[in-house]
Amino acid sequence: MNIGIIGATGKAGQLIVQEAIERGHDVTAIVRNAAKVTADVTILERDVLALTKDDLNGFDAIVNAFNAAPGEETKHIEVGRHLINVLAG
Repeated sequence: MNIGIIGATGKAGQLIVQEAIERGHDVTAIVRNAAKVTADVTILERDVLALTKDDLNGFDAIVNAFNAAPGEETKHIEVGRHLINVLAG
């Protein structure tokens, strides 16, 4: 399975990446800063709010492990709405 993981360098994201690799999946880390990726995976360096339908086309699954900074929790809603729009259809 080809899996894209948004927020792959965060606490949860890193664990999800490792689990997916151990299960034999093809993993793409979708991150703002490629330099923070430590796993041997494909990298898509892009801010989550800049992701397009073309960026996410071809994945069997997208995992959203995005985490907003303290005090910016409303970004979860903004990101969720953006991903719903991008993945519609």
